[in-house]
Amino acid sequence: MRNGLPPLLTVLLILGSAAPAWSKEDVQPEPDAAARAIASQVPDTDIFLLAIGVDGEPDKTSLRNLTRRDGYDNQPAFLPGGESLLFSAIGEDLQADVYRLNLASGDLRQLTHTPESEYSPTPLRDGGFSVVRVESDGAQQLWRYTDDGRPEARLLHQFDNVGYHRWLSPERLAVFLVAEPMELVLATLDEAPVVPVATGIGRSFVQQPGSGRLYFLSELQDGRWQLHSREDASGESISHLDAPGQSQDMALDRRGRIWMASNAALWRWQPGQEDWLMVIDFGKALPGGITRLAFSEDDSSLAMVVSIAAGTKSE
Repeated sequence: MRNGLPPLLTVLLILGSAAPAWSKEDVQPEPDAAARAIASQVPDTDIFLLAIGVDGEPDKTSLRNLTRRDGYDNQPAFLPGGESLLFSAIGEDLQADVYRLNLASGDLRQLTHTPESEYSPTPLRDGGFSVVRVESDGAQQLWRYTDDGRPEARLLHQFDNVGYHRWLSPERLAVFLVAEPMELVLATLDEAPVVPVATGIGRSFVQQPGSGRLYFLSELQDGRWQLHSREDASGESISHLDAPGQSQDMALDRRGRIWMASNAALWRWQPGQEDWLMVIDFGKALPGGITRLAFSEDDSSLAMVVSIAAGTKSE
């Protein structure tokens, strides 16, 4: 499938004591037209880190801005062990690359140096990470990269309109396809026929550990979103409840609870609850609204992407 729209243009509604030291590499590839188009549209975002206690409740006093700088820092994913974080960032050269941040030391390393733009870095169980790579012609392809950021292999050759992805097993994944309307499908690395799940879906989807139940969001007519899930064995999908606010980003903890955000507040829900429970409202402690969320492997840390309003850069 071919769709020339870059993912951030089509889908954008889109504990360390040390701060990372940002530096420019000696040699950077010249950004192509697709990279420049994306860079001109993306918001100013920072990644914040929040400690989660053993009782599953957040520690507001631990809140820390990890990427305090102007520009786009987004799509965080914890590496196994929770000591480091992968994320995508756009630098002064307008190029989107993948970075790795050590949370304890603040050591920051740029992993990718390609002329293409890489988004949604996702650690793989057997090492390396997968990304959505935007080619010079606007094609959006899924790639596997090595731990040190070298392109290794293209995956899912049948698609060049991948917006987002989530691994369900080493060989199987859920894929957001940029289309009209947006599509959620299940695909395998052997490129067997895909399984359609839903259309008109949001960019975030998570899998319940153990059960294989896949949670995703469906757009409502008023710009809000509704939480749905699909049971893997039967393929049956059910609707649950509306998402808080207009959020379309969620994360799942090991207790099976779904976390979402509305403005600067975090909300939580689990099966059996009638409504969302507000966990914490950061108010003016954050310079903007929360979007993407990602838990560490043991749920002890939550990475939150925060949109930065002009003149409110956090100190």
